[in-house]
Amino acid sequence: MYIKPHIEVSGKGDNLSSCKKYATYLSKEAVSFFNHSSDNISLRDAIEMIDRHSKGQLNKNEAKWYAPVYSFSEKEAQFICYKLFGKLFFDYTDLSEKQKEIYNQYIIELGKSFQDVMAENFNKRELGIIDGSNLCYVGVVENSRVYKAYDEDVKAGIFKEGAPKKGFNTHIHIIQSRKANNEKKSKISPMQNSRKITVNNMGQKVGFDRTNLKISIENKFDKITNYNRKIEDTFEYQNQKKKEKKVMRRPSLKRVFYDKNTAKEIKSSSNLRGYFFYLANSKKLEYKGKNKEDKDLFFNSSDNSLYIVDDTNYIKNNGWFKKDIFKAHSEFEELNYLYALNQMEQERGYKLYNESSLRFNKEEMDEFNVLSDNIGSLFKKK
Repeated sequence: MYIKPHIEVSGKGDNLSSCKKYATYLSKEAVSFFNHSSDNISLRDAIEMIDRHSKGQLNKNEAKWYAPVYSFSEKEAQFICYKLFGKLFFDYTDLSEKQKEIYNQYIIELGKSFQDVMAENFNKRELGIIDGSNLCYVGVVENSRVYKAYDEDVKAGIFKEGAPKKGFNTHIHIIQSRKANNEKKSKISPMQNSRKITVNNMGQKVGFDRTNLKISIENKFDKITNYNRKIEDTFEYQNQKKKEKKVMRRPSLKRVFYDKNTAKEIKSSSNLRGYFFYLANSKKLEYKGKNKEDKDLFFNSSDNSLYIVDDTNYIKNNGWFKKDIFKAHSEFEELNYLYALNQMEQERGYKLYNESSLRFNKEEMDEFNVLSDNIGSLFKKK
């Protein structure tokens, strides 16, 4: 799950004035907005509610509202569908109109529970900010995304700009007033500088910990849905991995010198495609597929860089310069030329990783069965 307490809304209005432009943009897919007390708020009423509540106490350079977003992973969305309908779905469009209605209502209720967590995370219970009803907000559920010009898949020519993204793209957009829905209309901000919770002179907790918000919302989702989240899929685990320095595997130096012909032979016998599948197996890259001619393979990295791989070379982000397997070792394992040759020789040019390619192809063929087993394992045993 992707959680952000405020996203940039440039081009759709800014949050120093009325929310009209942003709310109108959000209404492109949603019929109505929701909040803690209603699921049927019109666009006009939603704008008036946020703008009216945000008047007073705030100067012209202060934010009047914020734009949190809660975005579900495809696995989470598929799990919810399986929980609601007892059937595995691969795309939101595969749902019937009645199923979409039930599914979206369930997502709305989850959104309200996330806003409860948001309120708790302000640590202002003594001011009457206890749950989501004490926040002045409106929200919408969206289930579609389209490819943008800046998407690497568009740059590579895999998809055209404006083409709909397949699968489940469920996310919740919130417009939340800077002022709370309590008696004093207290000013609150999920973006305040104090990111960690501290204790003031009165012994009260203050501060907004955005990391804690993400962990708490993830836990709330798991508790409500009975979702059995794997440790490696938790925000806390992924966040810790980012902080840790990568420990690169260095082969022992069996040789300290290679003549030109030997190095050329090792390179020519290496399997670049197999090596990239090895990187995918190691979770350093994500395999995205291949083109119609089976000439190029496509991989994505965690920073959304796109790698296009043929038999002997690869390019990054649709660039102009082709790179060979030595450059790949340098980029992914921080190995210099000598260490790379040693590793490739010891691994027999990564020919052993041909089976990685076969495994990925098999998973494509058996996708339904594999995904069905994965969804089943996400249910907590009672």
